[in-house]
Amino acid sequence: MNRSLRYLVLSAGLSLPLSAGWREEVGWDLLQSYTGGNHPSGARVDVEQTEAGTNYMPNTGSSAFTGITFTNLSGSNNSVSSHATTVGLNFYGHTTSLLSGIDFVGVRSANDFINNFLFGSSVGSSNASV
Repeated sequence: MNRSLRYLVLSAGLSLPLSAGWREEVGWDLLQSYTGGNHPSGARVDVEQTEAGTNYMPNTGSSAFTGITFTNLSGSNNSVSSHATTVGLNFYGHTTSLLSGIDFVGVRSANDFINNFLFGSSVGSSNASV
């Protein structure tokens, strides 16, 4: 078999889709079998997300965030960050995360978190558990 053909066969094999879903891959299905489906969902847990940059809000209009209350803890800049949205989808998105029951998310800029929350007068101003 010539070198180009071996590369093509190897590339095709590496690009095949995985058969398991992401929840199975991280052990979610196994956890469900141990707990009988009675596992923590994040319900009644307030969380906080901190993002760097001037645009630090997730896209609160995403269908994965339906029913979640977002509070901008850093002020009035509600400019959306695609990175913050991706983090939110993975952290607390109803259909895209392991914590599908989160219903309150406080969002801060990294500067506000460092300057005001950690070292300023607003220490402990959040109700977030995580």
